Amino acid sequence: MQIQSFSDSRNALPVVLLFVLFWSLEILATKASFLAGAKVLPFTVQSSLCALVVLGLWTIPREGRQILNLLKNQRGLLGRICIANSIHYGLGSFLYTFGTMQTSATNVAFLVTLSTPFSSILAIFILGETIRRERAILLCTLALGAYILSTNLESFVPHPGDLLIVGAAFFWSLGNVLLRKTLRDSPVSGEVVSLFKPIVGIPIFLLSTLFASSYPEPMKGLFSESLFNFDHFGYTAIAGTMAALLWIFLYRSLKIAQSAYVSMLGMATPVMVAFAAAIFLNEHLSAAQVAGAVIILLSGVITHLSARSAARV
Repeated sequence: MQIQSFSDSRNALPVVLLFVLFWSLEILATKASFLAGAKVLPFTVQSSLCALVVLGLWTIPREGRQILNLLKNQRGLLGRICIANSIHYGLGSFLYTFGTMQTSATNVAFLVTLSTPFSSILAIFILGETIRRERAILLCTLALGAYILSTNLESFVPHPGDLLIVGAAFFWSLGNVLLRKTLRDSPVSGEVVSLFKPIVGIPIFLLSTLFASSYPEPMKGLFSESLFNFDHFGYTAIAGTMAALLWIFLYRSLKIAQSAYVSMLGMATPVMVAFAAAIFLNEHLSAAQVAGAVIILLSGVITHLSARSAARV
């Protein structure tokens, strides 16, 4: 199958913007939940279950025949989908949880943006995509904007958990690139891929609780929390619903666009979150952070315009 060119991604813009919108809403719902006092483990498992319900209601009536075909006749393809989802949602999220307990929020906010260059690099080896000079410049510009927005130009002080956050960003990127390959090379839909994400991820989270006694503090206490704490279920249900929608539109995007294009435009997410948090959560944005947000948005616009320009050649 012919590999899609970077310019072909131009038609994916509306789908990618919906992915960015629902990702931003999921982050805000998660943040509001933790501000209200929700605990990490019950929130993660319960929101994943809510996402599974939403995905099932959305996907099964539309793609029921394709799901049955996967289960009966395409188990190799199903295995690749499950492995990629376990890398992304299982291993990546597990490392992220460990890392956030051992580093600062500032470091986390910046280090997770490494998933964008990771995606571009991995796509070279796995998908045969290329990085032209203009795209490399845009990646550097996006990284600069992300650094300014997330750190407010404060010193980056290394912490023990930083490597775990870097690992999480890597495995998120690897999982998405592998799923992009599956979506590109098979007729499977983004909705079906999304459905198997919580199906694979929830057992991993539950399995992690069995080894809680061997974890260092504060992880031991975190993974010893009761899964049946429903004090903040309203926030959890909203976050799970937004997660389901962001996965649907993420994998719809990866079905029709290069992973580099999707990840680069996805950098608009922290900008939307930052401004929404300033409006609704009374968080403060400095002039430097506003400048970082402008850099990210301009880089995203240039990324899209360069794709449209290349299409005319």
